[in-house]
Amino acid sequence: MFLRIDVNLVPWGLWGKSVTVAAMVLIFSFFTLGYILPLGRRDWRSAGALQAFIIALFTEMFGIPLTVYVISGAFGGVLSLKIGDHLLARGAAALTGMDVATAIVAAMALSLLMLMIALILIFLGWKGIYGARGRLVTWGIYRHLRHPQYVGIWIFIAAWLIQWPTIITMLLAPVLVITYYWLCRREEVALAKEFGTEYQRYRQRVPMFLPWLVRNKD
Repeated sequence: MFLRIDVNLVPWGLWGKSVTVAAMVLIFSFFTLGYILPLGRRDWRSAGALQAFIIALFTEMFGIPLTVYVISGAFGGVLSLKIGDHLLARGAAALTGMDVATAIVAAMALSLLMLMIALILIFLGWKGIYGARGRLVTWGIYRHLRHPQYVGIWIFIAAWLIQWPTIITMLLAPVLVITYYWLCRREEVALAKEFGTEYQRYRQRVPMFLPWLVRNKD
């Protein structure tokens, strides 16, 4: 069975919008990577993987919708999408019988809320580090969790998987989660060596990722 798209509903006029893709990539790269300065080779690799996620996301959103082609066959050969539509919401509606408009509003609201939280965490983490000037950061957002920027990145990734899931980003997402988790662990070792007892006390007092759910379990 050949995969085909309802050409009357898919926004063909948006395809190939290279300027739009570039603008969105630059904007979200600034608000994520701009506040997380890669230091070592592994940091740059992680930053590169996150950049690949952002590029793949907006290339499909405003450029070539590869995922739409691939999953079209799951919906009887035609996946009807139009401007202002939502890929995940449309799929959920087709599979569950949910009202499409309700699914779109719910998915958009949740993803936008998560994006706001993610960008705030990334910014607050950067603000704390920037103002520390070589000291161990234990104030601000760092009073509640030790790695706010990485938590922000994970929420950022999850938000876009809800907003506009693609095959490439769904494959990259677990890689990014694992990569940044190991970066957290590596940073913990470095901080313990640099700050010694001060960091050990901080580590015992402040959880790694989940301030309201898990304490001192890492």
